[in-house]
Formats: sequence, C-alpha cells, structure tokens
Amino acid sequence: MSYIVVFHGIEHRVGCTMIAQSVAELIAKEKKELAVLFTALNGRKSTEYMKEDAVTIDEYKIQLKSGIGIDKNALNPNRKTDNLYAIAGIEREEEARYFLPDMVDVLVDSLEEKFDLIIIDAGSDIDNGLAFGALTMKTLKYLVLEQSESSIKRYEKMKSLYEKLHINFDKYILNKYIENDPLTVKYISSRIAIDGGYL
Repeated sequence: MSYIVVFHGIEHRVGCTMIAQSVAELIAKEKKELAVLFTALNGRKSTEYMKEDAVTIDEYKIQLKSGIGIDKNALNPNRKTDNLYAIAGIEREEEARYFLPDMVDVLVDSLEEKFDLIIIDAGSDIDNGLAFGALTMKTLKYLVLEQSESSIKRYEKMKSLYEKLHINFDKYILNKYIENDPLTVKYISSRIAIDGGYL
C-alpha cells in the first residue's frame, strides 16, 4: 500500500510543482528500493522542471472515467529512472472540466498497491476537479506558501473555504525563504494561526 503525499500551493508561482517534483526525485534517488510515482493533478501540464517530455494524464482519461484505472505496465513510457515514474498533468487545459474529482480515487486505487510512494502536485486552483479530488483524500497534505504578504493574505482569504470543504493541511512549507526578511517564521505562524513547528 502506498504512502500518499499531496502538495498544494496557496497561489500560483509559490513553487508547488518544483517542490513536489524535487521531493519525488530526491526520495527515488536516495531510496532505490522504493517505487515512486509523481503526478500532476492540477489542471496544467506541469512539466516545466522535467528534462524530457512526459506522458500526460490525458492518455488515461478513458480508463479513469470508466473506473477501470491504470495498469502499472501502461506506465512504462512514464518511467524516468529505475524506480521513478511521472504522469504529467492535463495537456489540453480547455478540457480540464472533463477530469472529475472521483477520477483521482480511481487513479490512486489502481496504483496504490504498485507504488510505495505517490506524490501529488495539486497546484493552486481548488476549483479544478483533479486538484479538489486530491485535496479531499485522506492523505498527508502540505500547503506551500511564499514568504510574502500576498501569500499570507491569500491564505487568510482561503482559510474559511478550506474549512468548509474539510481540507486540512498537516504541514506548511515556507518557500523562497530569506533569513533576514521582516516576515519571520514566528510572525507568519502567528498571523495564520498555526503552530510554528508545522511551518
């Protein structure tokens, strides 16, 4: 059974995709005995940080929509290293509305026995079906923020919506961190009302 981790960005450009992909690559490199899957479930292709092109989730839309799921053998073109696979996000963004939240359950259910770790980039658009499906699963969730006023204000604005949707984050990542910035970890933790140990 897989260990599943979801990364979600509070807004665009906070580095959610880079962090999720980097974590997947680092774990796969350091723990060669683990089979790792990185997938972008966020309404975008999200291949900016990949050296080579990746097969997109569009290729599996029929299997996910029908509930059949994905067979690991069908992921051979997605293999990046001996133990790392990647499924890029939606190539045709205008078709994002055809990818529904329950398709995430189908994807995970069909692959969780075949991978030790599944890392999901849930982007920053909560109204995307795939992202919403990922964020509402019972998994370990990280919220990525930037050390900036805009990130803090965005979180303050979104907090009540997350609560209404029962989306809870286990940990928070403060990306693009600068030691001497006036927006310290202590200040941000206090402002967004979380324990500093979780940031």
